[in-house]
Amino acid sequence: MAYRSNGYSGDEMDRYRDEGGDKPTYLMEHLATFTVTKETGIMYPADGMRRLLQLEKTNGIWSQKMQLCLDRSWVLIMDYETGSVMERFPANSIQEPTAFTSHDPMEMYNNILVFNVANSNPAHPPEMHIFQCQSISALDLVEDLKQLRMGKTLTRSRKSSIPPPSHKPPPHNVINPSRDPRGDYHGSDSELTANNDDSSSTTSEKYERDVTILNHCFDDIEKFIARLQHAAAAARELERRRRSRKSKKRDMGDGMLTMRTKPPPEKEFIDIFQKFKLSFNLLAKLKAHIHDPNAPELVHFLFTPLALIVEASHDTYPDSQLPRKVVSPLLTREAVNLLMNCVTSKETELWHSLGNAWLIPR
Repeated sequence: MAYRSNGYSGDEMDRYRDEGGDKPTYLMEHLATFTVTKETGIMYPADGMRRLLQLEKTNGIWSQKMQLCLDRSWVLIMDYETGSVMERFPANSIQEPTAFTSHDPMEMYNNILVFNVANSNPAHPPEMHIFQCQSISALDLVEDLKQLRMGKTLTRSRKSSIPPPSHKPPPHNVINPSRDPRGDYHGSDSELTANNDDSSSTTSEKYERDVTILNHCFDDIEKFIARLQHAAAAARELERRRRSRKSKKRDMGDGMLTMRTKPPPEKEFIDIFQKFKLSFNLLAKLKAHIHDPNAPELVHFLFTPLALIVEASHDTYPDSQLPRKVVSPLLTREAVNLLMNCVTSKETELWHSLGNAWLIPR
């Protein structure tokens, strides 16, 4: 049976939002969407999981909270914050619902739901959506989706057990430490010991801790850049679809893309700017203990994403001047001296544009 694309009015969206509480509704994290073709190498759910793990090791994964609601013959994707329906898939368009679960607490993606959505237009290939389930077992949700496809009505949310939460650190630690395009920031044990004969063990542990924090900051910065790139790519794809279609009706998948275009909130920009400042402080503190690349080289490395994120913050929140609001942490005098002695004229211009909170040492 043919089905319409997901063009619907504001009244319809309000109705679904109001009724969502009566339907089985679950908290999810959207992890990825892939086009299902031989060219992409993604044909089956296992292919999608393999690609997801590859992305985690390279660009990182930007997860986005949303709600999944099973409403009669529809699968609704709802905005986590507003409850507005952003996407609705006909139940009979859902293909190959599959669960990937693990009870290993060290497994980050341990409760995964994967399903394909067929497109009514044969010229458009199916799309594969991958979610981490937060409030239901993916195995149970797969069974519910199968029941929905058979035309059965589901009236209550399941109260089922889900795999234990991952005890792994945040996602930046999930990436294999050996995968680091910036090189090795860890000074060797002999260097640390040679420079700290008085209390070598304690001092070495302190420096190792600082190096670990520095690497975490770098990973978070890389992930933030990836998030901005994902949002920009989603916006470009939406614009491409808008220009190519002949009607004003939204295509299947437009709602998911729209959610992906949302920029990070102000507080996340502020958080990432704080990590830049912390990184500069740590580089100044560790400059005698990190080599190949050394501290000045890593300062230059940081200014490239800093420029991109500053520009993105101005574009997204033009009246806020977010970098100037980031007072804590103040740069140490050593960090200010490090920057003064190694940044280029272009980097100096960017640095000074961030305001006194980035220039006056504590």
